[in-house]
Amino acid sequence: MKGCIIIPYRDREEHLTIFLKKFNKLKLGLKIVVVEQFDDKLFNRGKLLNLGFKFNEDCDYFIFHDIDMIPFKNIDYSYSSEICHMARKVEQFNYKMLYETYFGGVTLFPKNKFMQLNGFSNNYWGWGQEDDNLYQRCQIIKLPISHRNIYYKSLKHKHNYISEIFQENVKKSEIFNSNPDLMFKDGLNSLSDYILINHTVLSDYTLIQIKNN
Repeated sequence: MKGCIIIPYRDREEHLTIFLKKFNKLKLGLKIVVVEQFDDKLFNRGKLLNLGFKFNEDCDYFIFHDIDMIPFKNIDYSYSSEICHMARKVEQFNYKMLYETYFGGVTLFPKNKFMQLNGFSNNYWGWGQEDDNLYQRCQIIKLPISHRNIYYKSLKHKHNYISEIFQENVKKSEIFNSNPDLMFKDGLNSLSDYILINHTVLSDYTLIQIKNN
C-alpha cells in the first residue's frame, strides 16, 4: 500500500526542518507532500488538504498531518482499512483528548473513504471547525473511526486564533449540521478559486504551492 503524508503549510520553516529530519530518520517509506498556501488570505487548512489529495490520487491512503506534531512513541503510520485518528496523545493537551470528539492534528484515511466523505469542507477560513466538520461527515454516513495511541511532541508556535473568525466558523458548522446534504456539495468536488503556482519534487518531499483567487 502506498501511503502519503500531507501537510498544510505556511510560514513554518523551522518546524518543517524538524519534521523532515524526524521522518527521514523513521524511514517509513511514505511520500511526504507539503501544500503551501502562498497568499495573505486567512489560512484554509481543509482546502489545502483537499488539494494535496487531489494531486496525489495515485496513493492508497493519506495521513493529514499538522506540522507542529512530532511523533516519538508507539509510532505506527501503516495502512488501515478504517479511518484512524492518530493524535490522541499530544504534549500540548497533556497527552489527553482535547474533547471527546476531537478529530484534529493527525488523521489517516484510506483513499476510498476520504472520497466517500467528499473530503474536507473548503469553506472554513482561519482557525477551527474544519476537523469537527470532517468528524460530522463520518457520523452522517456512519463510517467508523479507529484510533492509535501515538505520542506526539508539540512544537511551539504563535496561535492564529481570532474570536470573530472562529465564531463565523461555528455558525458555518451549525448550518452544516442542520443541512447534512451540504457535504456532497462542498469538498473534493467543489475545489475552485485557486492557482497552482508550483509543483516540485524535492529530495525529501514534494512541494505544492497554491494561491487563492
